[in-house]
Amino acid sequence: MNKYLKLNLAFLLFLSCSQLKEGVSKLSIKAPPRNEHFFNVLWNKNMDPPYAIGNLPIGWVTPLIHEGKIYMGSLEGALYVMNLYDGRVLRKIEEGSAIQGKPLISGDLIIYGTLDGQLIARNVTTFKEVYRRDLGASIESEAVVYKNRLFVHLRNHTLAAFDYKTGKILWSYKRAVPYLTTLNRVSIPLGYKENVIVGFADGFLASISIHEGKVTWETKIADAKKFVDIDLTPVLINGRVWIGSLGASVHVINADNGDVLRKTIFRTASEPMVIGKNIYVLTDKGMLIVLDDIGAVKKEVKVFNEGFSSARAWKDKIIASTFRGKLVAIDLDTFETSDVFNFGYAYSSLFGYLENNDEYFAAYSSRNRLYVFR
Repeated sequence: MNKYLKLNLAFLLFLSCSQLKEGVSKLSIKAPPRNEHFFNVLWNKNMDPPYAIGNLPIGWVTPLIHEGKIYMGSLEGALYVMNLYDGRVLRKIEEGSAIQGKPLISGDLIIYGTLDGQLIARNVTTFKEVYRRDLGASIESEAVVYKNRLFVHLRNHTLAAFDYKTGKILWSYKRAVPYLTTLNRVSIPLGYKENVIVGFADGFLASISIHEGKVTWETKIADAKKFVDIDLTPVLINGRVWIGSLGASVHVINADNGDVLRKTIFRTASEPMVIGKNIYVLTDKGMLIVLDDIGAVKKEVKVFNEGFSSARAWKDKIIASTFRGKLVAIDLDTFETSDVFNFGYAYSSLFGYLENNDEYFAAYSSRNRLYVFR
């Protein structure tokens, strides 16, 4: 072969390889496009109890995030303590009856109740039992400690007060509820001055003395014909109580005497949220309502095509669950939905409450699966 031809072929080969390398280099520094999601599942865990013939068990459980751990009950009748970061079970305490409500940690005690009516307090470090009381009715929600008293709202429409340290019963207040059908949630008491304010299944919000268990005022909130339950936790904002339900519009009430200061037209299944100088309400029609601190509407936005059942503020967004088993992230600047997470099971929803700290977020679906997001 002619030496000039060899040189030309070598040059062409070098040039082709150089171009190929350059092309590969350019391609290699361009990362493939990624779908950015707000809901990033850190881990999830199936908590279904052993299956028995009949209807599938429906989960109403609410977890508690506390100091790097998750504390939660289960339908199989145990209290679980899990590592928040990887889901490892650190401790499992058998109680023999389903635990639905969110555990309470106050001081050196962890307090929770069972569906067969056992109120249980244990040392939060050793888990040694401190006291146990049989209350004779299901405990479906978390207890509240206020001024060294422990308050428990029972399924039979009774509010009971105990000495927080010893479990000694101080008084109980039984509400006469004429309705045969009521919703599953119960209102969690709100401490205010020398009273606790709590909603009842007959549609009334009442203030009850923490010392004698007597009603200091009561106000009728709901006027629906069915499911008039006031089962949300009252929210205190500047001496005013905000309360609503699916059977009543959101009311703003004087916390000292029960007078209705403002009545909105919006119905909600989640507590109003205070974020900055505004109050945010998510409705059963998929609306986000922004109000000032006296209840005047500043903005109304349709943010989703499903009604909301629970909501929390987290990482500059509002995280809300829907009645059809989705989690929705709502941007507080644009009021647009930035991400949607589907629980993935047919007929799955969220009947308990959402739980979060600054970095982590937990949700327990009605199909008994615990999700932790970061």
